This record gives sequence, C-alpha cells and structure tokens, in this order.
Amino acid sequence: MHREKKINIKNFEIIDQVKNSNYPELHSTALYPEWYLIAGPSVEEKLIRDFKQITLNINPELSVVKQTHIQGFVEPLSMEPLIELLTTLEIAPFSNSN
Repeated sequence: MHREKKINIKNFEIIDQVKNSNYPELHSTALYPEWYLIAGPSVEEKLIRDFKQITLNINPELSVVKQTHIQGFVEPLSMEPLIELLTTLEIAPFSNSN
C-alpha cells in the first residue's frame, strides 16, 4: 500500500518489528510460507528428488521467475508454530468446538 501511495508508512509505528534479511517488507509477526509443494503417494521418488532439486536451485534472474514474483523455495518448514497459533485462536479445524 505504501508503494502504491495509498498510505504513508511514516504515519505508522511498527510494534515489535522483526528484522529478517531474507524478507525486506516490514513485519511484526512470524513468517509462514505462502505455498507448499506436496507430492502424492503415487509419484515416483526420483521425480520427487529431481523436482525438489530444481525448485531449491531456481534462478531468481530468469524472466519467468521475475514475472511470477517468486522469491525462491526453501526446505520444508515445521507446521507446528502455525498449528499452535490456529489452536490458540480456536480456528477450524483446530478449534475445540463441535
């Protein structure tokens, strides 16, 4: 919104700002991956390994990568902090309500 001139970031105070050299945007919360890449049980192991290697080594200078705004891929992260957050906030499917 700041880049689009919809707000002036100087009018805001970032409380408990998190500094992360891999993520240039201002933020105060934990970062979570936007997309997970998952292989089904019928996918051959070699294809999974090859695909993983290609995605982890993606070239950020390729025009298609720039056009799609892909920042890159990382090794799978634990979902435990996200599950804990959703459970604490009682958000389905991690809520205790029936």
